[in-house]
Amino acid sequence: MRTKSLLFTFLTLALLYAHAAEKKVLEGNETGDITLTQPTTVGNLTLQPGDYYIEDKESDGQHSIRFSLVKLTRRIQTSRAYTGWVTDRDLSKVGDVKCNAQPLEEKARNNTATLITGNGAQRLADVTLKGKKTLCVF
Repeated sequence: MRTKSLLFTFLTLALLYAHAAEKKVLEGNETGDITLTQPTTVGNLTLQPGDYYIEDKESDGQHSIRFSLVKLTRRIQTSRAYTGWVTDRDLSKVGDVKCNAQPLEEKARNNTATLITGNGAQRLADVTLKGKKTLCVF
């Protein structure tokens, strides 16, 4: 009987561990972009894998975060003064998601995003923006 209860406890703990949510914090790159490697849900929006520029929008005291997909293209530029490769950075708006703004003690040093993965799905839990004293929670 004791062996059965030990086995049941072990299997229950193993199952709970397998379904536990994993929390991961992403740091923005030098331009502040966040890179997602798999489809991610934030509010009612699903972001596909890619690089995203994030910015805070405030209207009538309500905060929202705007997500824009970053597309980098390289082209050759020729002129009298310079001939060489340049990188163009195009932003295409994906959507805005309302968030609850919570004050931070000091300004954020970088853009960060907290991802929570569980049950095979990934969702964005919160965002901090470089130079702002606000944590935006979804």
